[in-house]
Amino acid sequence: MDSTNPVDASGPASLPPGGASSTGITQDSRRKPTSSSFYDFHGTRYNKKIPGAQTWIYAREARQQQATVHPDLVLTGRGKYPSAFKNHDNELDLSTPGSAGPEGKTEWVHQPLIPGRVEAWLDIIPAGAVRSFYTCGNPGQFDVGYHDPLKSPTRNGSAKFSLATYHAAARTASDKQQQQNQ
Repeated sequence: MDSTNPVDASGPASLPPGGASSTGITQDSRRKPTSSSFYDFHGTRYNKKIPGAQTWIYAREARQQQATVHPDLVLTGRGKYPSAFKNHDNELDLSTPGSAGPEGKTEWVHQPLIPGRVEAWLDIIPAGAVRSFYTCGNPGQFDVGYHDPLKSPTRNGSAKFSLATYHAAARTASDKQQQQNQ
């Protein structure tokens, strides 16, 4: 393992929970290739109240959380999320089409994603900075973003969003060999 980057080739699972090594170095976006795909929050911790909190989420965890979202559970008034995301001034370049909101403008649904979980967010868990963005009724197609502390705040005081960067799983030597044999 490289002492300047505590994440070795086995990926982020080599770190203890919270993303910090025993030396106190936290995992960051300068990771070596990993066998798992992930979304990178560019150094932003998913929960600023947790020192050493993860700055990434496995793509499989995001997909599993989205798979447990009821597609019709939106804007019910039963809690804060899921809720409408209006994407003012096309702040984010979202890959999903969105749908017509009550005012006729395009909007999306957004809700928290929590690293280390496989079930959808519940209102008994702090929401943190990370969100999925999807078209109402289709939580299986989504983008991942986070409240970016480097951006100006919104009217309600939250930092504006940035999209997380998706990193595909690194191909292993056996993957490469299989491709060559085909």
